[in-house]
Amino acid sequence: MTQNASLYHHKATIQPLHVFGISKTLSDNLFHVDNDRIVYPVGKHFASYKVGNRTMTFIMETEKNKTSIQTGLNISPDKKYLGSCEITEDENTSTSASTANLGVNTVPQVSVYSFMSLKKVRTLQRPVDVTDSTFQCIAFSNDSKHCAVCCGQPDYTLILWHWNQPLRVLGIAKQTTPTTHISFHPIDNTQLALSGPKTLKVYRWSDNTLKQFNLISGRRDPPNFTAHIWVEDSERIIAATDRGDLCIYDRGELHLTLTSVLGQGISITTLVGLKKNGGFIVGGENGKFSIFENSADQAEVYRIRHALQIPRDQKITALSVSPNNQQLAAVIGHAHICIVNLGILETVAEKDMENTIYNFVSGGFHFGAITGLSIAQRKPIAATCGVDQWVRIWNFLDMSCELAVHFDSETRSISLHPSGFHAILSCGDRVKLLNIMPHTLDVLREFPFPQQSGCQEVLFSRGGHLFACAHAKTISIFNTYTGECIGMMRGHIGPVRSIAFGPNDKCFYSAGADGALYQWNMEMKGQEPFRREHEHVMSGCSYSALVAGQQKEIAACGSDLQLREVIEGQLTVEFPAGTIVKRMTHLTIIPGNLGLVGGLSSGGIKIYAWPITETFARDTTKPDQPITPVFDEYVGHNGSVTRTAISSDGLVLLSTGEDGSLFVWAVQPIDFGKIRPIRLPEANTFWDANIISKRELDDTQTKITSLQNKIKELNFQTDNLLARKEKQFAEKIDSER
Repeated sequence: MTQNASLYHHKATIQPLHVFGISKTLSDNLFHVDNDRIVYPVGKHFASYKVGNRTMTFIMETEKNKTSIQTGLNISPDKKYLGSCEITEDENTSTSASTANLGVNTVPQVSVYSFMSLKKVRTLQRPVDVTDSTFQCIAFSNDSKHCAVCCGQPDYTLILWHWNQPLRVLGIAKQTTPTTHISFHPIDNTQLALSGPKTLKVYRWSDNTLKQFNLISGRRDPPNFTAHIWVEDSERIIAATDRGDLCIYDRGELHLTLTSVLGQGISITTLVGLKKNGGFIVGGENGKFSIFENSADQAEVYRIRHALQIPRDQKITALSVSPNNQQLAAVIGHAHICIVNLGILETVAEKDMENTIYNFVSGGFHFGAITGLSIAQRKPIAATCGVDQWVRIWNFLDMSCELAVHFDSETRSISLHPSGFHAILSCGDRVKLLNIMPHTLDVLREFPFPQQSGCQEVLFSRGGHLFACAHAKTISIFNTYTGECIGMMRGHIGPVRSIAFGPNDKCFYSAGADGALYQWNMEMKGQEPFRREHEHVMSGCSYSALVAGQQKEIAACGSDLQLREVIEGQLTVEFPAGTIVKRMTHLTIIPGNLGLVGGLSSGGIKIYAWPITETFARDTTKPDQPITPVFDEYVGHNGSVTRTAISSDGLVLLSTGEDGSLFVWAVQPIDFGKIRPIRLPEANTFWDANIISKRELDDTQTKITSLQNKIKELNFQTDNLLARKEKQFAEKIDSER
């Protein structure tokens, strides 16, 4: 927290409950902690996910003013520590507005985290005589006391540390080629293997010196090695290439090459060993992977036990096997995590494998920025859409993806009806009114918006009987049930960026790139509807977000980095609420006036008291100093926050980011300085119902009738068979008498 909550009477705090997503900035980013728990990076944290019950804990990044990019990741053999190679930059001195474009004052470091404390326990800084700009990959020794890191340009330095107490550098060796993977010998902690483009080496540490042995010395056209492993309890190294070959080295000599093991022209991207049996698994393009085991034929060395393909036709970028060899976890296309049940492979027919042994965590994630987010009031669901053109329906009680549908056009914004049965989606040059069915999204109506920019924002009213579409400089209001356009609001001279319905849907608010905040009349009786009632214009400001309270107050933020509260066109308060790397991008109010939530371009979340006038505090010992805003800040996404949303009971906060992740936060109210325990919504407070089309209902009834007829036919055939058998037995008994 930035400030003392009890001192300034903050009304709520938040804690992460679950995250849907995985970091897409590096490969080999998933590991087993035990037989049913995996760890992987998401946002600025590491998620420890238990596959069996879908629960999650976090290794939290707590440095709010640090921007970082992960460049390498590995777990210690004893499963107690996680090592992360990072590039960090202080946001207070940075001029970069994005984690994808760090400035020149960046520092590479290694952070070591403990699974026991779920905290960082060690930071390893670059030695003074090393000038490389990044740390590329990391590995722990078999006893987990040493770690080795390979650097990037210009010298591709190898650094060996004794990372625990006492911290010291054991050896440094400069190289001429880049390294992408590094590993320790499974028994001898003084030997390391390195692989990369046209690189495969072994280093031995002796007398405080790292001595190199080049395994591909003399080869005219060495391949690009994509991964390697040491075979357990042996001197054998298995190295994979982008040509799809496996090169098997025994005691430094090339013993055998297995060519095109996944198929002709399919490269190998990742490689993982199996415990206790000397086998291994290779993964590559098109979701293909093969399980190898020792062969009785000494000339063959290894044979393929199973050649399989994960249903989604995408590249496998990471593999991890549980310690008992019963579970394989795979990252597909940098976007999805698939759990493969290895324990039942021998008992499942090939035609049944897709529905039996493969299980995608949460049904899959978004790939790329999430552009839209909405939450229903009467059902525990939220909807998201993204640049990947997928719309996903999430259940935030059982932490799962209930539905995923792909569209052919760009999806920009989505809004759920309060009932949770319908959605409105901005898709390409059209707005689609959708029915949320059990297995699909059924298009009920389409509304064309032929302008080049299409429709940027869509929003259901609080009662759900209306919805608004912001397209270019105009806002159109539609009747949900008739599809009729009942009014249009014009007045902005720049694109409309954000819209909101007011209390009881009697007024409407809009914020534009022209710096204008408008309040519109929505009452159909007495006065002219859709008339602009109040306005507040701030020249030079391009607004990005606004939110409406329960009275007539609104909060808005924009390019001038100011947070403003406006009531009926009158500015009541404004103050600086960000920097160039911490701009506010979206706003949400926690019900009960517990707080104003602001998403940040740095990926963080800020919470101010609401109304905004309550966010100020003055040091009574220094009355001449100006008042300052008070807020709490939380670390979340590794990229700009794109949307935020809150459940109707104020217990669950959702946030989405450019990193493609969806965070689920628990909201904890604060009473007299004491934080209440986490409490999730009760399932019985939501509707347990779905809508189904008459066609689908008729089809289901037809199937039921057909099955009933088959049952009757089978019963009839069984009765006849039994009768014949009884007759035959009776005749046989009579003949024997």
